[in-house]
Amino acid sequence: MKARFTTILLALGVFFPAAAQDNHYEGLLMGSKNAILSGAAVSKWLDQTAVVVNAATMMSAQEQGFTFNSTAGSYDKIYISDAFGEGLDLSSDDFYLYPGLVAADLPVLKNQQKNRLGIAIFSRLADRTRFAGNTTGVQNIVNDAEAPGAETYLGQYVLDIELKETTGALAWSRRISDHLSTGLTLMAIFRNHRYREGFDINILPQPENNPAVDLVSVESDISLKMNVNMAQLRGSLAWNQGPWSAGLVLTLPSIRLWSSGNMLAEASLVNIKPAPDSTRNSYFLSVHQEKQRPVFKYPMSVTAGVSRQVDNAVLYVACSWYSALDRYVVMAPANEPILYPPNAENIAYSKQALEVWSSNRSLFNLLFSTEWNAKPNLAVMGGFRTDLHYAQFPDPEPAGFQLPKKIWNRYHVNVGVALQNKFSRWIIGFEGTWGGAEDYRQPFSFDGISDIPPFEGKAGNSDVRQFGLTGNISFLFFVNRDKEQNKE
Repeated sequence: MKARFTTILLALGVFFPAAAQDNHYEGLLMGSKNAILSGAAVSKWLDQTAVVVNAATMMSAQEQGFTFNSTAGSYDKIYISDAFGEGLDLSSDDFYLYPGLVAADLPVLKNQQKNRLGIAIFSRLADRTRFAGNTTGVQNIVNDAEAPGAETYLGQYVLDIELKETTGALAWSRRISDHLSTGLTLMAIFRNHRYREGFDINILPQPENNPAVDLVSVESDISLKMNVNMAQLRGSLAWNQGPWSAGLVLTLPSIRLWSSGNMLAEASLVNIKPAPDSTRNSYFLSVHQEKQRPVFKYPMSVTAGVSRQVDNAVLYVACSWYSALDRYVVMAPANEPILYPPNAENIAYSKQALEVWSSNRSLFNLLFSTEWNAKPNLAVMGGFRTDLHYAQFPDPEPAGFQLPKKIWNRYHVNVGVALQNKFSRWIIGFEGTWGGAEDYRQPFSFDGISDIPPFEGKAGNSDVRQFGLTGNISFLFFVNRDKEQNKE
């Protein structure tokens, strides 16, 4: 009995490694020009995006003003072949607008040649993924002693994720010498994560075979809502001399300030009209808990970049390193789940099975980009960057489940132009994204399902592919511009 119930509890977690929550550090870069140049603002002043990326470069600005960045539109498609078994595929495609960035210099400090202040509000992360699939087939699932021959099964699955982060930043920079500056950026992060996943499978034995049960039905549904507010501090250095510029940025681990969340989970195994002498049992599990205190963490990171002016072009290269995070609990039931029929051991296990955890691996990301000033008022830009996933799975994997991850590496290519006049600059660009994995573990398999709940087959590997196209647009308005500045 315990083995049967233990397995139905796993129905709440077996689907969670599906593709959903974004787990890439370089997915959404701040500022249109910085994004087109794949993150080049770490080594050189580009615009007020420096408030977020490298505050120290603010001392190199020959213009003051504010910049507004947004997306003209973003299309993203994810396709998982053989997601549930051979020929059973999943796909998700979406078109949406990312919230952008608004950043500005604040001319409030007395000595602008030595100190500068900046402020920004931006979308740090936006991810929306929806999957839904159903299937039907004929297999010998229930053991022949209770239902001889093959049974017809019908199964369906739905996954709905929405993840948003909005961040406010206050930055200060100070000139140390003619060639060296330092900066600090304090960020307040507001993270909202909504997660819903449901699954059901119905198994119908053939009536002519005189089965001991008319129908076996398994259902599970889980919904999580999490709001986490965090703070993060970023220190930076910027150096420039002649055609060379360089930057170094250290971002400390995030600190949780406040959080709230709730968990709703239900699961059931129902046997319809079992025979009087049948040993099959029905089970029900229910969890509804509010006022949770979820946890989310960003690790320490270090980014270094170098740029060089070559005639009318600027070349950029940079590298980012992110530290690992040991396994930590994101959210777990505070009280015992409601279970019928009750059993002390199974209640304890169900609490562990519903524990949400996370673990990050250490990684490096690289960028290469260039900017060519074709005319005094026209610049052409392009860039490439890697975007490796940070998911990590401890061995042996602990009880509970890790939040769903896009567990594949991605790559971004960008192109764009900058048009400039006396008072403003417009930037328009496009970003193409692709990625995937040939050994992506199936979230669930209907191949070879058994009569032990939740009837999953042996999960194998599937092929996942992601493609995306994003349009960027930004407007920079000059408030105070040096007439003698060099054209970019």
